[in-house]
Amino acid sequence: LGINEVLRRENPNDERINIPADPKHYWRYRMHISLETLLQEINFNEELKSYVVASGR
Repeated sequence: LGINEVLRRENPNDERINIPADPKHYWRYRMHISLETLLQEINFNEELKSYVVASGR
């Protein structure tokens, strides 16, 4: 979500998944928007789709 200025959180550290120096910090990510909202973000989904297509996957 960080690639989209509309969807990203204001503070980049809020999107951080891993803190390597902290062994008790688990790898996790909780989205701050619902999947239904994400599905409605046509511009974001088209951009993401273009990256997948360009990667050849």
